[in-house]
Amino acid sequence: MAIGRRDVRRALNDSFAEKLASAVAHWSHHDDLASFAHDCVRFCVDVSGGVLAGLSQAGRKGRLTPLRVAGRLDPTSWQEQFRLREGPSMEAFEREATVSASAIDLRDRWPRWSAATWADVRDAGAVRAFPLHHGTSIVGVLELWTDRPEDAAHLPRTLPAHVAAHFALVRRHEHLMRALTTRTVVGQAQGITMERFGLRPEPAFAVLRRISQHRNVKLADLADELVTNGSVDGLSGPAQRPGDPRPVDGSSVSAPEAAG
Repeated sequence: MAIGRRDVRRALNDSFAEKLASAVAHWSHHDDLASFAHDCVRFCVDVSGGVLAGLSQAGRKGRLTPLRVAGRLDPTSWQEQFRLREGPSMEAFEREATVSASAIDLRDRWPRWSAATWADVRDAGAVRAFPLHHGTSIVGVLELWTDRPEDAAHLPRTLPAHVAAHFALVRRHEHLMRALTTRTVVGQAQGITMERFGLRPEPAFAVLRRISQHRNVKLADLADELVTNGSVDGLSGPAQRPGDPRPVDGSSVSAPEAAG
């Protein structure tokens, strides 16, 4: 009995679903974006039989930056578009829509990028770049290269949605952990300042804030420097001795005269 195209496609979809379920279970254990991106692009190359998979992220300033790439295609061909601000991922990000192209279309579509990468991409087949939508925003772009245009066209539509969902989840967790770490370090630096100069919490925090502004560095970086090294430029003076009166503000502190 002959096997029809529909049966073949159904079998491929079933195989993809099994692989995706396994990948999703593994992705859920990631708590940083770098390790997630590493596993994601490797999975995408494997499941699509692709030539290359590249994952980029959208920054706060509206710029797309590369995260990870995998596959047999020279990775510089993918990375070059972020320098030139032209290419499949860049267009998908700017248009907020999936971008598809075969190798023969590259020169007309992205002349500067294709001129810089033509030796690598001319035999690559076809590319699809998927903007990763999460809610009302785009968190990044997934770019896949395949040997044949029809392979790119038949990629499961659920793949970008799953990648986007886990991308957003991991990035949110990473941001929360970074914020928690920053808050902890700033609290430790505040405690050091309180103990060293006999300050209450609010004046101690004001001291650190003034120094960070004077040095034009982030408060979190200043706090990390103080906690790590025990001192920072601009914060000096004798430590509070047991029995000394504890000032309620920074007016009597010889360090930065900052809390008053």
